[in-house]
Amino acid sequence: MLRTVRSRILFFLFLSVFALSAVALLSWSIIIKAEDAAEQLIQNRLTESWLLNDLEQDLRHLQDLSFKIKGQLLLWDEIEEEFAALSESIPAKWSAVKQNAQLSQWAEEHESVYEPVGLYLEKLGKGIREKSYYQAGKTVDFQLFPALSPMLESISAREVTSRARIGQESSELLEYLGSQQVSLITGFIVFLLGIVLMALWLRKLVIIRLQRIEQDLRLMDECSDLANTPKLTGSDEVAGVAAALVSLVGRFEAFIGDIRVASQSVNDRSARLDSQAEELESASQTTHRQIQDVTDSMKAIADQASAIEASTGGSRETIQEAVSANADIQSGLRKSETAAEHTVEVIARVSGSIHELTESTLKIEKVIDVITDIAEQTNLLALNAAIEAARAGEHGRGFAVVADEVRTLSKRTADSTGEIRQWVGNLVEVVEGVEHQISEMKDAGLGNRQTLEELKAHLISMNHRFSDLELRSATINDALRLQREEIDRVGHRSSALDAHAATLAQSVAGSREVSAALKQEALSMRDLTARFRTSADC
Repeated sequence: MLRTVRSRILFFLFLSVFALSAVALLSWSIIIKAEDAAEQLIQNRLTESWLLNDLEQDLRHLQDLSFKIKGQLLLWDEIEEEFAALSESIPAKWSAVKQNAQLSQWAEEHESVYEPVGLYLEKLGKGIREKSYYQAGKTVDFQLFPALSPMLESISAREVTSRARIGQESSELLEYLGSQQVSLITGFIVFLLGIVLMALWLRKLVIIRLQRIEQDLRLMDECSDLANTPKLTGSDEVAGVAAALVSLVGRFEAFIGDIRVASQSVNDRSARLDSQAEELESASQTTHRQIQDVTDSMKAIADQASAIEASTGGSRETIQEAVSANADIQSGLRKSETAAEHTVEVIARVSGSIHELTESTLKIEKVIDVITDIAEQTNLLALNAAIEAARAGEHGRGFAVVADEVRTLSKRTADSTGEIRQWVGNLVEVVEGVEHQISEMKDAGLGNRQTLEELKAHLISMNHRFSDLELRSATINDALRLQREEIDRVGHRSSALDAHAATLAQSVAGSREVSAALKQEALSMRDLTARFRTSADC
């Protein structure tokens, strides 16, 4: 227990909190006690004193008023006003005294002393109501002192007793506060001594040991001696810090040893790097000569590929011209085919229209027949109407005129219908002739479309052959392009290898510089580690 700094600090904190809590609890109890005593003093004793004092003042006021009435020093209005106030105030205050817990027993014991006061108020009030100074003065002379003096003496005796009790309770409260003050001072002194002792104890266990570690570390820093590490016993955090420092110094010693080994290794590798740089320089020169030979060979292959590409260029242009001409012919053929198909469609639509026109002509002939029948019937009706008008004589003359007009209109309708019938007949003959010619045109259009289809099939076959020739030409061009690209890639690779060889030569020079720098750094690290004294040097 209390082996670590944390536990010691927590113990010190707990002890401080406990002491502060005890002092606070003691202070709180003192405050509560003082509050209770003050409340009892104010509510009980002072209230008792105030009630007795108020009653005594009213009785003395009554005594003064009685003397003034006897001496006829006041008018009756003033006397009645003051007496009325006292007549209400004195019984009310005596009732308050009787209701008080501390004065109730005293009031019961002195009830016989208060009764003469009430009788005196009644007799004095009777004389005041009669407004007789003589009667009021007589009451004052014979009953004032026997009624008020015993009551005033009893009140004075009770006040003396109350003051004595108040003084006793106040003395007890002050004595209690004084004793508690001594307890508080003693508690604060004990708490302060405890804090001082705990601080000295923590200083001995923590601060002094940390100062010792600081001195050892300063000595190590001044002498660059890593062999003499701080050593502390114990299992607390300070001892843990010392152990961690010892472990850290041990790792630093190991790090210095590793640096020494690494500096020797760097020196050895620098020598090997010089040897490898010479071998790389020789290999780079050989590679440069081989790259030059490959470049010359690729140039010759590129010249031959250019000649082949020029030969195939003319053939490709001729094939492309033939393909273009064939495409133009096919385009014109497609237009002719489209026009022929459109002509056939138009002829078919015209033939349908003519057929519909023929049917409409037949319908017109039927309508003309109906109109002719109607005209004949109208003519007969008009003839009958004329006969009937002639029979009517003078009265049917107007009707005869109308019948004549109807007959004339019927005749004109019949004549017009005949002309229309003749025109329709001529139209039918013309339509039949046109329909025959359109049938011949339709047969010719169908034969023309068959010829165009045969020509189209022949052109498509030629187009396939031209496409095959163009594809073969494109294949040759692709092969030449791939060959040229491969030649270019080989050239680029040769250039890259040449540049790589130059870079390699620069790298060899840089490697030699790096090797020299590594040797210098190895010497610097060896000089740096030689400044420290480690356990391995002892």
